[in-house]
Amino acid sequence: MAYALAWISVSGGESVMPPWVRVSFPEAALIVRQLRDTNCGHPSCAWCATMNDPKGALKRWFGFPSFRPEPTDTAGRPLQEVIVERAMGHDHVLGILPTGTGKSVCYQVPALSLYDKMGALTVVISPLVALIARHQPETFEEATHPADGTTVLEEGLGSDPFDQDSCGDLFLFAL
Repeated sequence: MAYALAWISVSGGESVMPPWVRVSFPEAALIVRQLRDTNCGHPSCAWCATMNDPKGALKRWFGFPSFRPEPTDTAGRPLQEVIVERAMGHDHVLGILPTGTGKSVCYQVPALSLYDKMGALTVVISPLVALIARHQPETFEEATHPADGTTVLEEGLGSDPFDQDSCGDLFLFAL
């Protein structure tokens, strides 16, 4: 617990816990994930309001104040928001949305947020990768190639998807 608390206070999202710590103290990684990547639910928590809130993440990464209002779930909540919230909560999610309702946001927002908090890679398996590249190049380019040099990689781009020199810091691998 002491190592996890000390590490979380000095490391950024791109920091990786040393392997010897994971072997010697396997609980440390779980504690860090619980503290950094789990929404505590307290409205006054500045960390969760900034880093674990789906609407906040959407605004941060794409500049939109809210998710698309349609389609909605049975409770009237936008499906984009429900899917992103569940994904950011580490649930397994199968989101089926009509064409043109913003499916890519449903994995881009959680992937960007997870990378920012934990330096983690998100793997997306989708037959729609070509559509993403064709229909959303400006928004996707801005979100996935920020000034800090992080990179998104689609299948077929680059000879070695995990080559640090050609990819920078990889956060999203789409197949």
